[in-house]
Amino acid sequence: MTHMCALVGPRLRKRGLRADELTLKLRFDLDHTRTAHRRLARPTDDERVFGPTALELLDDVWSEGTAVRLVGVALSGFDRAQAEQLSLFMPDGTPTTRDGGDGGGRRRLVEVEDSIRSRFGAGALTRGSDLRLREALSDTVGNNHDGTG
Repeated sequence: MTHMCALVGPRLRKRGLRADELTLKLRFDLDHTRTAHRRLARPTDDERVFGPTALELLDDVWSEGTAVRLVGVALSGFDRAQAEQLSLFMPDGTPTTRDGGDGGGRRRLVEVEDSIRSRFGAGALTRGSDLRLREALSDTVGNNHDGTG
């Protein structure tokens, strides 16, 4: 799931979009599909923010050991995401910075990651959690990291 979200985040950033709703779709066979969605706390394009929500939805609609034929992660709510009300304080009560939170560190990190992937290719950076998936990726997922397909 983390890998799927890591494919979606750069696509959002490339298009300058932030979303405030996440939808997870699981197809078990031709006749059985489960879909779940959840509104995000605030609009985002950061997979480290919406990824945990996708994992929570996965726990809601899937039981371990059940075969899955298709997994889809979609973000929406882009119109609502254009205007964002920032909080004066972070959840722990500390004041936020002008960028809405962590002093720009997280935002800067995803921008640098996107830049590296753009310059050196999608495989230039890999999350440690994705290493076990590297050889198991299907052709449809493995070849479309740039958001073109």
